[in-house]
Amino acid sequence: MASTRNRTSQSPHPIPPVIWTLLGIAAGTLMLTRALPALPVVWLGMLASGITAKPPQPRSGRRTDPIDPRDQRRYDRWKALKRGLLPNKDWTRWRRVSWWVALTCTLPTMHLHPLPLQPLDTMAGFMTVIGVTRMLDRRKDMRHPYTGVSVTAFHAKAAPWKRITAICAPLIPVVPAYMLTDAPWNMLIGIPILLHLLLVTILDRTRQSTPWRRRVEWQHTLDGWVNEDASPIGKAWQGATVSQVSVLGDKDDPLTVIRIRYPQGNQNALKLGVTAIRPLATQAGHNITELLEARHGDAYDPNALRLVLAHDEKAIPDTTRRIDERLATLVTDIAFARTARTWNKRAPLTKAHQVAQNDGDCAWLITLTLPPEGGSTPDLISLNWLADPQTGPQATLRLPVEADLYDAYYLAMQPGTPVSDTGNKWRPKGRLTDTRHFNDYVLLSARYRSMQNMWVGLLPAKLKPPIPDYDREETLTGDGWSLTLTPFALEPPATPADYAKIDLSRLDPEARFTGVNPGTDGSSFDLVRVKGGAPDGLGMLNGGGPQQRYYARAIVFRALVNALPASKGTVSLDSCTQEGKDVSVWRANVTTGEGATVADLRKRAPAIQAQTGSKLVLWNWRNPSETTLWFMPGRLTGVEDAQHFKQRRRQKEILPLALSDAWGVAGVSDDSGRTPKVVDLGVFPRNHSLLKVRFRIPAGMSMSRIDANQDKFRTAAGYGYGRILPRGDEHGADLWDMALSKGSPFPTMVKADWDYVRHSDGLTLPLGVDDMGEPVAWNVHDTYHIAVMGKSGTGKSSAAQIVVADALLHGWRIIIIDPSKGAIDFTQWARPLSLAYVGNGQLDETEATIRWVEDEMNKRVRMLSEHGAGNILDLPEGTRPDRLLIVFDEFNGYLTKMGKTAPNPNRDISIANDNARIQARNNSITRTMSALSKIALQGRTAGISLLIGGQRLGIKDFEKFPGGTQFYRTLGRLLLGNDTPEGVISPGNVKEAHRQQAAMKGEGGQVPKGRGLWEDMDGRMTCIQTWYGGGQDALKETVEGITPPQPIDITPFMPERAAMLGEVTRQAEQATQETEAREREISREVQEAEEIDVDWDF
Repeated sequence: MASTRNRTSQSPHPIPPVIWTLLGIAAGTLMLTRALPALPVVWLGMLASGITAKPPQPRSGRRTDPIDPRDQRRYDRWKALKRGLLPNKDWTRWRRVSWWVALTCTLPTMHLHPLPLQPLDTMAGFMTVIGVTRMLDRRKDMRHPYTGVSVTAFHAKAAPWKRITAICAPLIPVVPAYMLTDAPWNMLIGIPILLHLLLVTILDRTRQSTPWRRRVEWQHTLDGWVNEDASPIGKAWQGATVSQVSVLGDKDDPLTVIRIRYPQGNQNALKLGVTAIRPLATQAGHNITELLEARHGDAYDPNALRLVLAHDEKAIPDTTRRIDERLATLVTDIAFARTARTWNKRAPLTKAHQVAQNDGDCAWLITLTLPPEGGSTPDLISLNWLADPQTGPQATLRLPVEADLYDAYYLAMQPGTPVSDTGNKWRPKGRLTDTRHFNDYVLLSARYRSMQNMWVGLLPAKLKPPIPDYDREETLTGDGWSLTLTPFALEPPATPADYAKIDLSRLDPEARFTGVNPGTDGSSFDLVRVKGGAPDGLGMLNGGGPQQRYYARAIVFRALVNALPASKGTVSLDSCTQEGKDVSVWRANVTTGEGATVADLRKRAPAIQAQTGSKLVLWNWRNPSETTLWFMPGRLTGVEDAQHFKQRRRQKEILPLALSDAWGVAGVSDDSGRTPKVVDLGVFPRNHSLLKVRFRIPAGMSMSRIDANQDKFRTAAGYGYGRILPRGDEHGADLWDMALSKGSPFPTMVKADWDYVRHSDGLTLPLGVDDMGEPVAWNVHDTYHIAVMGKSGTGKSSAAQIVVADALLHGWRIIIIDPSKGAIDFTQWARPLSLAYVGNGQLDETEATIRWVEDEMNKRVRMLSEHGAGNILDLPEGTRPDRLLIVFDEFNGYLTKMGKTAPNPNRDISIANDNARIQARNNSITRTMSALSKIALQGRTAGISLLIGGQRLGIKDFEKFPGGTQFYRTLGRLLLGNDTPEGVISPGNVKEAHRQQAAMKGEGGQVPKGRGLWEDMDGRMTCIQTWYGGGQDALKETVEGITPPQPIDITPFMPERAAMLGEVTRQAEQATQETEAREREISREVQEAEEIDVDWDF
């Protein structure tokens, strides 16, 4: 190592580069004296200096020590000289004074050299001057070479007097020299050119060199800030160079903009931000400091920033007056950068364009270039940055700033300033309006923004303001009021209903009504604003023009939307038309969706009626999600109301709806507000005054509610008579029929139709007609026996006569029993045709006859068993016995013949005889009732039926006898007149019985003779007007031709008479024992009898 150091220290010093230059100059001077080109030799000497220049070394000899700056500058200058002497870009900078000097410097001495050597000298001179110029340009700062003076810039921008001086002054010596001397041409041309270039440099050097001097000065200032001890920007700004310096604004208080490049990118400087350099700038007297990003084309320059400095805020130009767009862009850059720091975001780059229409106005259209990362989005800039005028760009620009609706640009101007169509260049295409004028677009944008702000104040957070289509806005006028329609588009999943639910009156406080008219596609709506003397609702809204239709739709839609449940569903209005000719009748088709149903709306029917201003709203439920609503001023269901409709068929549609609505008035609706719906409507074939209505009951509703409220329904519907008809299989689970009439549908009297009887089934015995005019019959298939009841004068006997005549005409055999009154209503016509006739007081004959029937029944049962048949109808034709009808009239009187025995402690013979007679009669009646009970239960298969007549026969009259309860349950009951049905009619039908008794009254409130209630064994009940047979003479003619039968012999069945006096006690005891045994036998037989299908729960 020591030897190496010795060799290094002992090595000779290199020849200084300047020696080669001096040698070249000396050689060139010598050659010039010999009329040879000198500049090529000088060029070679300078080139040798540049080539031989060695990089400087630390003067201490240690490589780790810094190099002396002076040595580095000397080396850099020699290298610059070398690059300039060789081909480089400076050779093409023909606008510079130095370029023209290099080209013409040899022109004055050209005559001194031989012609072949002149181009060589000229070329050497050009390269030498360019090389020296390049070295001198970098003498001040290698990073910022001096750009020189431009000849073209001088002639383009210098003061006129300077240009004249630079052109004319060099010619002054040329003229005398030309006239007085014989100077060569090259001198006469070359010297003026050089003088002109000298004058250009002298006269314009200061102006043209100012930008370069600023760069150099600010570079030195920046170097001082970076290199000072503990510099806050030292590391992040290391190597930063000033690429451009602009002084803008007022000369006395300018705004200095320094463009700085960073060799390693501007990320670290951006991270430090302006707060790091601001103290350094403040120390230098710049109280305003802004650090802005730089633009490279239309994008961010990642290697540059702009440092903006000023003494105070006044240096920032006032944008309220017209200034250069470049300067305005700088101000907008500053404004948005300040706001960006507030939001801790990277600032956008701006461009400002003057778009004011009038010269005296100022309107800046600002476009933004967003940073690639770390910045804010346009919508947040519009929403947040512009919200506070104290921190937003407005504070710097001193003008209100509004964002474009679509964030395409920003307008800084006073409100109402007219703008020119220049702004169309930056206007979004196909947005908001198709108008050609930018000013119209701006005005509509302001209107839109104002309305959007109102929307924001009205709407919940989940809803966005709708988008208006002002090009399709229209206003309709007429009848002293106007209607304005403004179309709006929605952003899914919003629907018109979401906006119709809101109180929109604040959108236009002057409007009488503000609502929503839904579009057909569900993604748009028309905002309806009504002003002037318009009606407040549908009740007085007449006319079918567009103005009225739009208004009606908006009214109906708002009412429907408000009726929806708060948390679900949508509703759409498919149509809304005026159906009235001279009255307000509106028809609307409605569809619900997304979980909502018509039932949800029906629950709020009163609210819908109130909000639409209608006196009556009728509902036509088409399905769970579709309905047709009729809004009417009243019930226009009368014939006289047809003239008020444009089409009469529309009135026919209303009648079913009015009936359904009447159920709602009566309080019959389900939890959803749905009422029974009319599915069919017509009249009965035999009674055209009676309306037949088929209803469908809402799901989940029971018929009990219908039953309980049908009187209220009739009142609401305006019908004096009505009843629910029996339901059959065709009704399914949800249908039922109802008969309705304004008055009583029954005729006062109906003559018997014997032809109908003759052609009817032999087991179906017609009784009369119902309210529909249809025959009502006793069907022996279903109801084995019948009881005809009614007070005197109600037509009970006449009804019994009809049954007996029916039976005779069908070949039945009859037995007539009336031990109370003698069956006087049958004596003239039926007695001759009867098998037995038991008259007044014939109690023993009564028992004997019934016992004969019991015996006959037993015979028939054995016959069925022998033939393996279950019913006499199944027996062969030749062996089948005739059906048998037992007529037992005045049954109440018969039962009342039972008496009570008197106490006889003293064994009085008279009392004992009376008691014996009473006991014998009681036993006979008991035995008769027991036999009747057995016949009632078992006689149906044997073809034996009972007709029991009485004023009133209830379950209590039968239950005291063995099998009496079961006996009573086998009876169909015909209750004539208005006697109370309790205890007669089955309990489940009592309420309906009362209702029908009230409805079947005729004129004067009285029930006509022969009218009453018929209930079969299965509990089916109907109101009936029984036939009138015309009296015994007419009945005799009817049954004339029937062969009288052979009377039966009841002698074997006659009971024994009770002995008197001493034998009474023994015989009475024996009779009692026999009766008790008989009762036990009947009870056992009753229990073994077939069970009845219907339990009436008496």
